[in-house]
Amino acid sequence: MVQILDLGHVGDDYYIVMELIKGPSVGAVLGHVDGGLPWEVAGEIVAQVCDGLHAAHELRDADGTRLGLVHRDVSPSNIMVTDNGGVKLVDFGIAKARDSVIETDAGRVKGKTCYLSPEACRGAAVDRRADLFALGATFFELLRGQRLFKRESHVDTFRAICDEPIPDPRSVRPDLPAPVARVLLHALERDPSRRFATAEEMGGALRAASAGLLSPLVLGEFLRKRCANLFERRAAQVRVAETRAADDTPTVLETNPLQVGPPVGRAGGGFSWSSPWSPRRSRGARFCDAAPGRRDP
Repeated sequence: MVQILDLGHVGDDYYIVMELIKGPSVGAVLGHVDGGLPWEVAGEIVAQVCDGLHAAHELRDADGTRLGLVHRDVSPSNIMVTDNGGVKLVDFGIAKARDSVIETDAGRVKGKTCYLSPEACRGAAVDRRADLFALGATFFELLRGQRLFKRESHVDTFRAICDEPIPDPRSVRPDLPAPVARVLLHALERDPSRRFATAEEMGGALRAASAGLLSPLVLGEFLRKRCANLFERRAAQVRVAETRAADDTPTVLETNPLQVGPPVGRAGGGFSWSSPWSPRRSRGARFCDAAPGRRDP
């Protein structure tokens, strides 16, 4: 997971200082390559996300009580990569603090509907297994380069998530080993009780099914060869930000999924949110993904 280095406030404005990740989002990587990623590359990304999810799902408070955190927003735009094969899951807990990924406003549904679990679509309570379903949908997308459940409308997307047959991953990626395909389909079970119980279990099953072919070295080599210009652009953005820092000039880094800006959301003001790392509440915080060329509606 991305590290939180500091949090505080200046007057009425609250801020979070997060680890700088010198790499693009997986959404940007997908938008940069033709088709899907090599299955070994996609598998390594998913396996490392499993590690981060499990660590967060198991977080406990000072009394040893599990916090019950659920990401609720696992998607390519919230996964970032580094050129040495590292993977970072970002934006954790923000959706939980909003109480729901979906908001309704005069009949309009907002949120990344393509990655919702069936139970979330039905308005039922969700737990960590909803994140595993979203990660399964993300894994499928990494393999074929297109969203698994994306349809023309939210209603049709919900129907696809809840009812439509899920294609055999090997029908779109014949090179995918059958054991890996079974892991993917297990994560996409519509009944939560039939999915993996934990992200640790899913990650272990994926690594076992991959017969030792997953590695950060393989991921890093692919990124350096195929996505070098994405890293160069990111480095340029960082240099501009560092140059402007002395002048206190705001700078937006395109591949940074967390941006703080003017109030947006409800009419007449921004929405409030609370971080799982702090009881404070802030108004006027804006969160968005900014993977160039991609959006996750």
